[in-house]
Amino acid sequence: MNAPVPAGPGAASRPARALADALGVTLRVLKVCLGAGIVLYVASGLCIVPDGHEALVLNLGRLAREPDGAVRVYKPGTYLTLPPPLGARVVIPVQEVRQETTDSFWYKEEAEDQLRALRRRAAAAPLVPGRDGYVLCGDGAILHVRVRADWRVGDPARYYASFGAGRAAGGERERAFVKTMLSEAVLRNALAVRMLSPDDAASGKAEYFGRIQAQLAPLLAARGLALQQVSPLVRPREPRQVEEAFVRAQNAAGAALATLTEARKERAARETDAAARAIEIVNAAQSEAQEILGRARRDAMRARELAGAIARDGTLRGRLILEACARAFARADIRPLASTGEGRSFKYRLAPAAGGDGKEPAE
Repeated sequence: MNAPVPAGPGAASRPARALADALGVTLRVLKVCLGAGIVLYVASGLCIVPDGHEALVLNLGRLAREPDGAVRVYKPGTYLTLPPPLGARVVIPVQEVRQETTDSFWYKEEAEDQLRALRRRAAAAPLVPGRDGYVLCGDGAILHVRVRADWRVGDPARYYASFGAGRAAGGERERAFVKTMLSEAVLRNALAVRMLSPDDAASGKAEYFGRIQAQLAPLLAARGLALQQVSPLVRPREPRQVEEAFVRAQNAAGAALATLTEARKERAARETDAAARAIEIVNAAQSEAQEILGRARRDAMRARELAGAIARDGTLRGRLILEACARAFARADIRPLASTGEGRSFKYRLAPAAGGDGKEPAE
């Protein structure tokens, strides 16, 4: 029989080498996966700003700023920023022109009225103040008008601070703000123009819309919006003279509004004066309290000094009592004569009354 061939020294190390090779391959695969993950994570921080847009970058929830403290605005291009969730990008369209129309000052139209207006120009229907919208001009005429405002984003930083980054919610807040400001400008500036006569109407319309644009532009700029133009959506209807009673009612309403505004201003001024007066009274009371407290402290210190002096000098107490009685009797017109050593008893004489002698000393 053939004897078994003993295994060489390398036979025992083959499993260990196979295990080491397997671990090495696994480690290399993990390194590749980890490197690819890091690259993808860093690449997720790339910010691509398309044409017609500008971007704001938030690092740890705060807007990125320039060295001088201004908000950093990223122009169209590609930028590397902190990846989420450490960083965020807000891309805002700055070339998109948006529009909003106010029709609160136009007369009510039914479907039949609109079709009739397309076929032929019909006479204006009578004004119904409770139903139709209008503006009252400075000369008592009324004007029906629809006004449209065109704007875009002018300052991304102010726009983001005012309306946020949400496309839907931010757009609704933006349009509501513009429509409110536009309606207020349309209503207020109508009182500054005259539209009743043909000569005034020719130049009044251009002046009217110029005033609206001049008032509306700074209000929108404060929220990061740039006003492009203000124009009538349709041609304004010719103004009409209204009844005198209606004009008086409108003037009374305007006067009441002015009175209310003045009353609010006066109330604010009075509240300010009252607050200042209250602060003055409190300060005076505090000063008087400090003065009284200072006198009390000085009297307490004097009392402690006198107590020490009385403890050292037995006759001082009597002298002090006699001096206090002398001051009291002088106010009551009583004359002290003498005092015992300890000041526990004294003699006095009443001052002579008018037309008589004083009484005898009493103890």
